[in-house]
Amino acid sequence: MHLPSNKANRIATLFFGLTLFSTHSFAQAPVHVANVESNKIVDVIQISGSVVADYDANLSVEVAGMVRRIEKRMGDNAKQGDVLIRLDDTLARHSMEMSDANMREATIALNDAQRRLDELQQLQIKQSVAESTIRDLQANVKQREAALARSRAQWQRDSEIVARHQIKAPFDGIIARRMVDPGEWVSQGKTALQMVALDKLWLDFSIPESVLDKLDQESTLSYQLLQSSEQHDAYVRTIIPVADTQSRSVILRAEPKNNSGLFPGMAITGSLVIDTGKIGITVSRDAILRRTDGRRIVWTVERKDGLDIATENTIEVGRTMGNQVEILSGLTAGDTVVIRGNESLSPGQPVSKVN
Repeated sequence: MHLPSNKANRIATLFFGLTLFSTHSFAQAPVHVANVESNKIVDVIQISGSVVADYDANLSVEVAGMVRRIEKRMGDNAKQGDVLIRLDDTLARHSMEMSDANMREATIALNDAQRRLDELQQLQIKQSVAESTIRDLQANVKQREAALARSRAQWQRDSEIVARHQIKAPFDGIIARRMVDPGEWVSQGKTALQMVALDKLWLDFSIPESVLDKLDQESTLSYQLLQSSEQHDAYVRTIIPVADTQSRSVILRAEPKNNSGLFPGMAITGSLVIDTGKIGITVSRDAILRRTDGRRIVWTVERKDGLDIATENTIEVGRTMGNQVEILSGLTAGDTVVIRGNESLSPGQPVSKVN
């Protein structure tokens, strides 16, 4: 039978529309899913801090003098005991040499006095020697011993002054700064170098006083550098029990699991995880969407008539714990939630689980 051309066109258009409607109604949206799980509920406190060295010293000169030689420059490594700076010690050495000569002279005088006393005591056995003469020689020996002790102390003092014309490394480390140059006159106590030990680093964080009573052995800490999003583990070592009167905070000192990439003075941020002692259900942050009316919703997948169907659930959230969020109402443990592909779902829409 031949149909008029306009009627045939209407029938074809209706058939094409029904085909599109059927295809759209039963199209399965690909989604990634995860299960709602029961987990420990923790408080995650974001804190900031800095990297500090175990030793960070400003090295000062112990005597006034002229800088003669710089042995270590900025960036150089030094071992404990290495000479870093030498001052001109010419006059100090002359004084030490004079003290050494006086000490040798006192030693000779003492030996001579002791010899004469010994000889006289031998004569006393064979013939009569006045007791007063013996006592005079004994007193002379005592005087010579005192003179030697005095000259030895002077020599030790002058030797120490000579030694103090050098600045030596008090520990293994690196020269971070230098504040003097050769030919410069420096006064006693002037800071000449900054030296930092890099083998042992600490992470110092400022934490609120209110957190102190919540910390326990289960508390964990992770940190990241400001220029990186990578998380690193650290061990809580101690709380420095001195509070800042303005910020009402104390210092938490942690030890990084690995020093790689850390330098003293670097700024860091941390996540302090404190166990609340509660068990609750959590979902990935990616599963939660916010509606324009302020509601938070999560799409779950339920099996109906042989198909996986998307269902919208209004939820109430609690604590945020890294990538996990506590769910106070709206879901139960074991529910299957959509964590990817949930932006354009509709209630009752069939879905296909990618994972």
